[in-house]
Amino acid sequence: MLLPAAALKILAATAKDDIVYQFGASENTAVFYDGEILLTTRNVTGELPDFDTVTKLFAGQTSATLDADAFKSAAKSVSAVAGSGERIELIIADGEVTLKCASRDGNAGMSVPAEINGSAEPRYYPPKQLLGFAETLRGSVTLEVGKDGLLLMRHGHTRYVQVSIRNPAKAAA
Repeated sequence: MLLPAAALKILAATAKDDIVYQFGASENTAVFYDGEILLTTRNVTGELPDFDTVTKLFAGQTSATLDADAFKSAAKSVSAVAGSGERIELIIADGEVTLKCASRDGNAGMSVPAEINGSAEPRYYPPKQLLGFAETLRGSVTLEVGKDGLLLMRHGHTRYVQVSIRNPAKAAA
């Protein structure tokens, strides 16, 4: 059974440690109920990529292991200034992961201590997607960046893959 990420994000956002969900499933639908909120979602169907093969082929040139709560906090803070079409710069260097964003609404940057292996050029990623995954994290997370900018975030048995986006255009001199 494969469920839409948007439905699971809603579930994660409303979840509390002391809540137990009742779960029901049919061929096309999944239902979650906590006594107050009923969440119904359709299963994802169709041909899907074999992500196990993709992640096994992925050879990150740089990895950083860091605290998920600290990463989530940094992603939230930096995403706050990101407008439409903006991007978050991800820098892995000198024992920390740094997230930065510059937009019409201001500039933001936060660093999180990390255990780092290798080095990589700064890369840019869409804030909405980066924050969406960061909000689901707990414990420890490992970020791996390939030489092509492909970002693999590992958290337990969950893997999130994000393609980097083009560097922002530099202002004309």
